[in-house]
Amino acid sequence: MLRRILTTYPWRQQPGGVRYDARGRKASFVLPDPDRPEKTVSPKIAGFFFRPWDRIARRGLDGDLWYAGDPRFACVIAQPGLKTLTYAVQPTAFNPRTSPRRKGLSPEARRRARAIGARVAD
Repeated sequence: MLRRILTTYPWRQQPGGVRYDARGRKASFVLPDPDRPEKTVSPKIAGFFFRPWDRIARRGLDGDLWYAGDPRFACVIAQPGLKTLTYAVQPTAFNPRTSPRRKGLSPEARRRARAIGARVAD
């Protein structure tokens, strides 16, 4: 999956892409919607037992990050310097028990989503 994403989408830098909860303990990603940059999307981090991204963020990640992919489906997220890669995905992008995404997608976004194996309605 990571290889498909990295060959389909370019790397992008996102200033302020890491946000914290009110207590400053849980990090989440906030990335722009590729078709509507004024809106944001928060992809879900794959479930890790020790949640390494939260630990990395608390150790000094100032909010900037690099990502490749479409946050409405799946993306690869990296710490500045491209040292630590993680996979973030929307739960509905690959789960056959949910309906595929239909609204708010350009033809190019549909083509790229299909190229990484995400479920997209016609």
